[in-house]
Amino acid sequence: MFGDQWAKRVFKRIVEWGEGWLPVIREIGQLVDGRNQLRALCEESGRDPASIRITVFGAIEQWRKRKHHDALTAAGVEHVTIWLKARDADGMRHELDALAAYLQILGAMVDFADPANERAAR
Repeated sequence: MFGDQWAKRVFKRIVEWGEGWLPVIREIGQLVDGRNQLRALCEESGRDPASIRITVFGAIEQWRKRKHHDALTAAGVEHVTIWLKARDADGMRHELDALAAYLQILGAMVDFADPANERAAR
């Protein structure tokens, strides 16, 4: 993204050679705009847009609330990275346990480590 504009060349390379897109965004509207551009390029090239996986790369403090995950899932995101706040092993362990419990409550998350579930969220 340059300023508030996606680089169309990047999307063309994703459609031609890529298997996924890893956007770094400030707001979900940017993701939706980029996803729509990717879909249009896929349709032009005859590629199935569902073949491009979307993983949002979050910044510190970003994407840690249920409303964010619900919106990202609705926008077609399969994975979200979340920065850990803790700086020591015990703190990280506690934070990961809390996030795991939270995501289980979320209910919309799928274990993509299980190949049978790889595309289940679509």
